[in-house]
Amino acid sequence: MKTVSLLQVDELRNIINQLGDKGLTDGQIDYLKNRWMHQVEYWDWRSRRSRWRYFALRAVTICGSVAIPVFTSLAMSYSTCIVFSIIATILGSLVAASAAWEGVANYGQIWLEKRKAGELLKVEGMLFFELAEPYATGDHATGFKSFVLNVEKLIAKEVGDYVATIDASLKKQIEDLIKKAN
Repeated sequence: MKTVSLLQVDELRNIINQLGDKGLTDGQIDYLKNRWMHQVEYWDWRSRRSRWRYFALRAVTICGSVAIPVFTSLAMSYSTCIVFSIIATILGSLVAASAAWEGVANYGQIWLEKRKAGELLKVEGMLFFELAEPYATGDHATGFKSFVLNVEKLIAKEVGDYVATIDASLKKQIEDLIKKAN
């Protein structure tokens, strides 16, 4: 599943490991590695998989659509050869199925949504690592609770559990998670 470029993954892991020297507890480092980093990699993987599927279906649709008139013309030119008619029929079915499935599965839309989700998580992490707003608190330990809350909001929004605000019970679970990490 680790399809974020290996350089990025290694850089992010190095940054996380260095935060132990900057006041974060082992539990907080574990959260960064096992929750935040995992989600960054997961949304990146989902994005890349959907992108690949989207382009594969589009390629079948486009190439098949271009080939159908060729095989139809050949079938009409060589009326004694049924092979061209069969090929044109099969291509027509593949084009229709490919276009229909893309319409149902929406891989193009999923690709963009998952790419956005992964990038938003990375941006949140970089803001935290650099102690930029909203984490300009002076140290990572002080901004960690806000970071976790913001990350969990992004994750909850992406998986569709919550649209605008975080549920009070989820907020309590996040606070409990933070307490365990401290």
